[in-house]
Amino acid sequence: MKMARLIGKFKRIEGRATAAMTFGKWDKTFEIIKKGDDLINNLKGIIPKEMENSHCLFLYRKANLFENKGYLTLSFEIINELLTVAEKYGLDKYKAMAFHQLGINYKHIGELDKALETLDRSEILYEHCINYDDGFSLALRISNLGNAMRFAIEKGDLDKAKKYFTRLETMYKLNSDKKMLIPSYKLFKAYYLQLSKRTREKARAEELFKQVIEDPNSFSSYKAEAYKGLCNLLLDEMRMTGEMEVIDEMRSIISELIDIAQIWGSERYLMEGLTLQGKLALISFDIKSGKRYLTQARLIAERHGFKRMADEIVHLYDDLLGNLDKWEQMKQNNAPIFERIELAGLNENALNQFRNKIMKMDRVAKEEVTVYKDSKICLVCKGSAGGFNIYVCPICNSIYCKTCAQAVIDLENACWSCNAQIDESKPVKPYKEVEEISDLEISEEIPKKPKIDKKPSKE
Repeated sequence: MKMARLIGKFKRIEGRATAAMTFGKWDKTFEIIKKGDDLINNLKGIIPKEMENSHCLFLYRKANLFENKGYLTLSFEIINELLTVAEKYGLDKYKAMAFHQLGINYKHIGELDKALETLDRSEILYEHCINYDDGFSLALRISNLGNAMRFAIEKGDLDKAKKYFTRLETMYKLNSDKKMLIPSYKLFKAYYLQLSKRTREKARAEELFKQVIEDPNSFSSYKAEAYKGLCNLLLDEMRMTGEMEVIDEMRSIISELIDIAQIWGSERYLMEGLTLQGKLALISFDIKSGKRYLTQARLIAERHGFKRMADEIVHLYDDLLGNLDKWEQMKQNNAPIFERIELAGLNENALNQFRNKIMKMDRVAKEEVTVYKDSKICLVCKGSAGGFNIYVCPICNSIYCKTCAQAVIDLENACWSCNAQIDESKPVKPYKEVEEISDLEISEEIPKKPKIDKKPSKE
């Protein structure tokens, strides 16, 4: 009877973790995962047969959670554990899921050949073990084929991409009655149509992206990717037409991407969105807004451990400061839009390049993956702030962690909500929507990073 209760408890934990991840409650998911780990540890490796499926699914959720939060080192470790456990239990379905996640992880570190190889291994296993009445497994298989198609496109192998999409479309048509498959199918079809040079196909892609965003069955990740797809289409249009009106539409879409990233709790999409907003501000010669967006993206990257992304943003900021004379000249000459796009670094692959730079591959100790309870959220980096690590604006009660408060002091010395002075010993440089570039000091530097005490990683 005791074992039956234990099995039931673990299945409930796995179900709660799935639900929390679906709604983007990442901290809650960490908390639930910890309870599942404790229960597994108490079993001391003796897993009842009735728990084998739940155990595999639990490990898959862990690997996916760590990948989504950027802890790739841990995600790779959990995938290896899942492959070992699935092999032991003789459950090919979960081996397929492990290879699927492994392919996504390889893509994050730029190993496209390995990514496609592991996704192909996943597809072979799916073909032999999939239950066509299982909507979840079907959704994973379509996602597997769709990701393989995208990675082949990025690699430049369009013939291979077409083969993946043909198989994906066949799978969907055979199971088009399952509503949960519709958003992912539309998303991947839009990616495929986006390749076409024909205006009609691009218009179809745009419509599909919008349908994914509006579909109540779409996960937040699908919606975020659809917003990025729309941005890519608009960026292409801006390059071809040179119309400045397109920038306003892009700003609106990226603002919605940032909103959904905050609701979903995804620092990756949040950093991407803020950095893109910064580059769009440069194109409009709004240099101060560009500096603010880049600073906020950098602080989020540092706060949440995305070292590569933080370094990349510092590089972007240094480029901005080094090119102030060029931006001044461009503004005086009303330079064509394509010249501004080039100087801002919004090239054809700009939206895809960010993702490869924001995954943290530094060794992360399990002890560093913490769950924050009853904590305040910093206005800038969206991280937890509490205890002595906090600054509260006395006028509007906006909350900053000390690191971000110092960065805001160095940048503007004014609260981002109400423009109140933060450090009374320093001058205020309040934010304005548009600032003349000629008013900027060429010698200005990016605010220095305050030292942050970190716990040593345990290997």
